[in-house]
Amino acid sequence: MAYTRTEPEYLAQTHRFRVEVDGFEAALFQTANLPEFEVQEVNFNPGGSVFAQKAPGRITYSDVVLEKGIMGDGSEQPVEDWLEKIIQAANGTQGKVPDVLKDINVMVLNNLMGVVKTYTLHGCFVKSATLGALSGEGGENIINSVTLAYQYFSVE
Repeated sequence: MAYTRTEPEYLAQTHRFRVEVDGFEAALFQTANLPEFEVQEVNFNPGGSVFAQKAPGRITYSDVVLEKGIMGDGSEQPVEDWLEKIIQAANGTQGKVPDVLKDINVMVLNNLMGVVKTYTLHGCFVKSATLGALSGEGGENIINSVTLAYQYFSVE
């Protein structure tokens, strides 16, 4: 009987990921959920059929939530500029909605920090943001949470 050694299977781990917003790396994201979708089920009875037929209907995408720390040196200008443009476009004070839509890449990395899979969220905008909480008692980091709406996603 011959013994064959096989290498253990490697699964991507949840703590190895990177987020890029329209080409710039958005540092310090500590959590990100991957996109989810649901396809509506359409039921119909074609001409005299006793049994209902099922077909795929419209697709809806769930929001993606990202959480990140604030850089101690204030070097987060690209992300802050994007948030400011969204607020201005929503208020109608400056800019247009298409100008604030960004493509966001959530990249799953392997042990060598190579990209295993990239989820691209197309036409993203910040739907809601929590800019953190302050407390004189603790020593925790300030964490921002942003909820992103997007048009659709693709996977590479």
